[in-house]
Amino acid sequence: MKKVQTSFKPLEIDRNRELKTRLERQAKFKIHLLEEARTEALKYAPISDFKAFSEDIIAYTIKHILIKNDAFKGLNISTEKTLDLLEINLAKLKDLQLQFEQNIAGLFWDKGKPYTKINEADYIYYTKSETQNNTLEVAHNFIEGLEKLNDLIYIQKGVFVRMLNGLIYMDMGSAKFRVNHNHPLFQDT
Repeated sequence: MKKVQTSFKPLEIDRNRELKTRLERQAKFKIHLLEEARTEALKYAPISDFKAFSEDIIAYTIKHILIKNDAFKGLNISTEKTLDLLEINLAKLKDLQLQFEQNIAGLFWDKGKPYTKINEADYIYYTKSETQNNTLEVAHNFIEGLEKLNDLIYIQKGVFVRMLNGLIYMDMGSAKFRVNHNHPLFQDT
């Protein structure tokens, strides 16, 4: 009898929903910071190139303030002194730029509008071998059996997490068992 070779197909072990939510919120906040910085900068100077503005908020704003107030150009005074004479305080804008730059979310542009992307691979974990697929199937069958058993009688779910050395864990957000993608059985060998 000839053994049939099947091709390996990775299966999803788990999704890190908390990480995905955090990344999405972080990305939305980055765009919010940019919009807030634009609103603040518009008090002092026009913004004609939003992308260039996002690359260095303070430098762009100062440059356009100086262009708008070119009467100070011939006085040969520093930029700080010019801003002081105009009674312009860019402290809030500097704070917004700092927060914007510290936000690690990627910023992309389409037709002059900013947007962000969340890479799905950052929060979904897959099996890497047929052995891991078998382990995953056993773990899912065990979880399904526990859920059915729990419908019949009360069980202390935490005991099973310890008993399996962390192969499964209790997701506190959904109150359901999940397979632990960090377990040594799912790590590269």
